[in-house]
Amino acid sequence: MDNATPYPSLLAPFTLAGQRLKNRVVHASMTTRMGENMRVTDRLIQYHANRARGGAAILVTEPLSMARHQNIEYKVRAWNDDDLEGLTRWAAAVRAHDSHLLGQIQDSGRGRHVPGRNPDALGASALPDDISWTVPHTLTVAEIEQMIEDFAQSRRAFSAAGSAASKSPPATAISFTSSCRRARTHAPTNTAATGRTARVSSPKSSLQSAPPAAPASSSASSCRAMTARPGA
Repeated sequence: MDNATPYPSLLAPFTLAGQRLKNRVVHASMTTRMGENMRVTDRLIQYHANRARGGAAILVTEPLSMARHQNIEYKVRAWNDDDLEGLTRWAAAVRAHDSHLLGQIQDSGRGRHVPGRNPDALGASALPDDISWTVPHTLTVAEIEQMIEDFAQSRRAFSAAGSAASKSPPATAISFTSSCRRARTHAPTNTAATGRTARVSSPKSSLQSAPPAAPASSSASSCRAMTARPGA
């Protein structure tokens, strides 16, 4: 390490969450729209392999389809093991350059990225989106638990692909909740059908290494509207 350089640690290897990283360079998530029919493509693999070869130690994927209600054609599906072979090839192409691929768990929830109302909006409460004024479907306890299980299954599939690609411990995964904004002032939300309470918490990001089986945080749509997990 050359201490005379302005950032002597930037390109130095180090260990994070049990994984050796060749440097501290991270390629942030980019929406490439290179997936097709919710499957990994050669273009998508080459895009990330090029950046791994260029020096990035970590590459964060664009949001993946990690729950059964997520069916955008250009987002790679992970929740049902539909394209495990493609996920494995993707991870292997990045690992070939001593880099790590992080899968992004995300849901737009009640948010809207284009003009107009969102017919598929989900939320921890019926609070409308503050841009489109779409009133989301309020998730039930059962739907929240199903979403958590879908994310957990997707995380297992993505980690299995990383393990197959590198013959090392499962790849890490990045998960985060995005802005709940005013929804946080409405917690707790009572669920009359079960008598249980769903609570929303502050937005946060977390980098986790495998295991556990379930992600550290749920989707933006539920804003960490967590109930008691089965077996917890």
